[in-house]
Amino acid sequence: MAFILISLVKLIWMTCRVRHVNPPKLLRKQTPPEPMIIAHWHEFIPFILMLSPPRFSVLNSSHADARILGYASKFIGAKPIWGSSNRNPLSSLRQLKAEIDRGRHVLITPDGPRGPARQMALGPIALSQLTSRPILLFACHASKSWRLRSWDKTQIPKPFSRVTIYWSDAIEIARTKDKAAQAEATKTLETELIAFSEMADRGPNGG
Repeated sequence: MAFILISLVKLIWMTCRVRHVNPPKLLRKQTPPEPMIIAHWHEFIPFILMLSPPRFSVLNSSHADARILGYASKFIGAKPIWGSSNRNPLSSLRQLKAEIDRGRHVLITPDGPRGPARQMALGPIALSQLTSRPILLFACHASKSWRLRSWDKTQIPKPFSRVTIYWSDAIEIARTKDKAAQAEATKTLETELIAFSEMADRGPNGG
């Protein structure tokens, strides 16, 4: 199932016209840059599977649907990390830190694996503070797309659509052990990612 999924995704992607807005250095396959933490909402997973940036690891929960996505990501060179930011956050953070220490980028869907949609968990902030690595926000727009009837309303670009990939500037997170400050930083990042994704929803023409 994973092979069929990624094959269909790649076939669709080959027909799309793709444009990056503010593309980061991590997209370059030569001379890998310093590892980054990439945060995007769960609904954009098909886009990141299509894009397949080099040297990246992704946190996957162990339930059935997520395992299919995890195995699919292996076909594009990603490394799935099996865990959950909700059920066992400390173990997941240690695994993700180890990936960053190896020079790999880490992708986190902070509203996954089961929502609520566009509501951020502590994961990206905690990992950034643990590793001193900045966070990049990622969002997408397709001129034509399907929307699944799932909790996150996953978007899948239709063949021959125009796809715009939006990248934020690097966001530095101040290190602190104060839980109130961490909660505030999480809320601030959530607000930024919501606004960033809503900009992507409107598309390059602001429609």
